Amino acid sequence: MSNGTRKAAGGVIVRQTAAGKTQVLLVHRPHRQDWTFPKGKVEPDETDEACALREVEEETGLRCALGDELLTISYVDHKDRLKVARYWVMRAIGGKAAPHNAAHAARRRPRCRSSSRRTAGPPPRTVRENWRRRCSATTAS
Repeated sequence: MSNGTRKAAGGVIVRQTAAGKTQVLLVHRPHRQDWTFPKGKVEPDETDEACALREVEEETGLRCALGDELLTISYVDHKDRLKVARYWVMRAIGGKAAPHNAAHAARRRPRCRSSSRRTAGPPPRTVRENWRRRCSATTAS
């Protein structure tokens, strides 16, 4: 690995439909041809939480409130650098979901389901598994 560790933060934006189903928001990255949760790099002197809120608003147009923190994930990126990403559950408190910046399109997907044919690949595995555990705990109570 080279160039040190890169920090990133983002959100898993959730909402309830009129039918009572929970959905999460994914964004499309045309340069990678995939769908993912919105996230981005932490700027100098910025907290991870502030970064997550900023990136979600930049990529989706939604102002959100932070909820529970999900597991932190780490991986080696395409430039052979270690990347550590933190995610939070978020709920929209303003704005309108629309493509912004790197996000070509925003699409809501049902919570706790695997990727559909419309996704180039699953969301980051650790985030997805942590979300499923939370869903199971919620439905069990």
